[in-house]
Amino acid sequence: MLKKILVPLDGSDVSESVLASALLMARCHQAEVLLIRVVPHLAEMAPGLAPERVPELQQKAIVRARNYLENRSAQFAPGVVYTHTKLGLAREEVPALARLCACDLILMASHGRDGAQHWLLGSVAEGILRRSPCPVLLVRPQASPSANFRHILVPVDGSPASLAVLPVLADLLAPEGKVTLLQSSGVSLYPNFAHKALAVQSYLEEAEARLREIHCPGLPMDVVVTDGEPVEDILSWSQANDCDLIAMTSHGRGGFQRFLLGSVSEKVARHALCNVLMAPHVEH
Repeated sequence: MLKKILVPLDGSDVSESVLASALLMARCHQAEVLLIRVVPHLAEMAPGLAPERVPELQQKAIVRARNYLENRSAQFAPGVVYTHTKLGLAREEVPALARLCACDLILMASHGRDGAQHWLLGSVAEGILRRSPCPVLLVRPQASPSANFRHILVPVDGSPASLAVLPVLADLLAPEGKVTLLQSSGVSLYPNFAHKALAVQSYLEEAEARLREIHCPGLPMDVVVTDGEPVEDILSWSQANDCDLIAMTSHGRGGFQRFLLGSVSEKVARHALCNVLMAPHVEH
């Protein structure tokens, strides 16, 4: 069960678009909500600023951030809500607070001040995703507020790491909802298989059989195996089948360093029309 939900805010309307979902989730799970706003160091943001003015202006920025969070927290009454104002970099302070407070979920907008074209690469979101000790739910600003999801698509690559997100989904699946495991092999794209239809078909059937052996308590699951380009297959299938969440572990076969560097996960997260959940995979 979700007990603590962390919501980073940057003062923009886009970042605040998650508050309605946070409220629904908090009430559904009787969870605590932690609102955080990170104030940057003025000396670094504005190096031309007169040094003697920095302390005063920095304190004013912190006070504004505190007042802002107190104002936004009022909508969660009578639920339990805490506010945290931190000085530093959001990509470091948000995961640090999630770890310190043992948060179960970070709920944040898919992009903030940087705009839709830059929400992931080189942005705050990228840094939070890389460092987060808990799952991160990226909410599309246009998505309807929701505490759970009717149809969750889980892209897998055949590795145990890609299945690590499954236990997280029990708290997010709506009653009568379903989960679909999708493996896009792309095997026919390889030269050795391009003209071997029987070999391709055999490979896909074996992949499907392996997926059907996967079970997770409380999750009704279906299986789909496709043979196209993975990113295109995941995006097109999610849209055609009315998925309202795509859930992935933060890395699969490529390893953590490839997670946001041209990987399937990054491209899906960037272009999906529905919400996206990223869950960290811990190596044992």
